Amino acid sequence: MEGVSDKVLAMSLMTGRHLEDFLARRPSQKLRNELGAHLFELFYFQVLKIEALHADPHWGNYLFTDDASISLVDFGCVKYLSPESVAYLRSVFLYPGETTRLIFAACWKNITMTSARSYCRAPAVR
Repeated sequence: MEGVSDKVLAMSLMTGRHLEDFLARRPSQKLRNELGAHLFELFYFQVLKIEALHADPHWGNYLFTDDASISLVDFGCVKYLSPESVAYLRSVFLYPGETTRLIFAACWKNITMTSARSYCRAPAVR
């Protein structure tokens, strides 16, 4: 790609409006609900697929559109997650059972119990 090197990041023009401007146009509740769902999807996509987090998540780094699209900008601060951390977070985020059960509490609190090991692994420090 032209204009890209080890020290240069090529960028694309992203459409959308910052949160204050977007909300000033009084979007419908349906659109706000869709955007809220997309924010959760964006978070899970970062953690579970990319295995990294945009580590500067203030509202100035999000652009919102009228079709419920979200653009995430300014990747100057990114936290890469270890495979062990991602596996641990996946086990908690996608826990298949009742969240009121003790096994879930063991995963969430990172308690290493014999019965909990099949559902969760402790995150590794990277």
